[in-house]
Amino acid sequence: MNSFYNQQTIAGKVSLSGTGVHSGKKTNLTIRPAKENHGIKFRRIDLPGTPDIPALFKLVVDTSLATVIGDNGVIVSTIEHLMASFAGLGIDNALVEVDDYEIPIMDGSAREFTRAITDVGVVDQDKPKHLFIVNEPIEITQGDKWVRVEPEPCFKISCIIDFNHPLIGLQKIVYDRAENNFKQEICGARTFGFVKDLELLKKFSLGRGGS
Repeated sequence: MNSFYNQQTIAGKVSLSGTGVHSGKKTNLTIRPAKENHGIKFRRIDLPGTPDIPALFKLVVDTSLATVIGDNGVIVSTIEHLMASFAGLGIDNALVEVDDYEIPIMDGSAREFTRAITDVGVVDQDKPKHLFIVNEPIEITQGDKWVRVEPEPCFKISCIIDFNHPLIGLQKIVYDRAENNFKQEICGARTFGFVKDLELLKKFSLGRGGS
């Protein structure tokens, strides 16, 4: 069986705890294996009926300061680092149980999620992955930001950021699925912010878990 094209899930349960970067609240989460074609779903075990929210792009309700998904009035916030771990490790199916609305920020990157999932292991499943095939270039521009998708034999992301700040500046990196460099070069990329913005965030009851 080839994990490059077959669906995958985790080999066992993973449990983690940490503080939400915006809520400042401690959140406990448990990641469980899931069957084929289940996808990634988040379950709010702190709410009546323990509602599930599938991690689908059409359910993204906010991206201003975090990636937030929501369905029928229920949300899960700051899912981006955990979702990066799932994508980088090729995991298609998992159930994430959380006891609050915000995923913990951990060290500000996907490293701790990636390490925990790697420790328990990833297993192949019997169904093929669901894939998009890009047949022609697609480009979206918004102000000075842009993203372009082009046909390529294997999945690859080239990313560039440019900040007028001595600690950030111009940075470039390439994620290549064929070289599988997520754990070595990508998962430790951390969320960063500026001190000048922290007080403003806190006035809007955000950034409470930031320092």
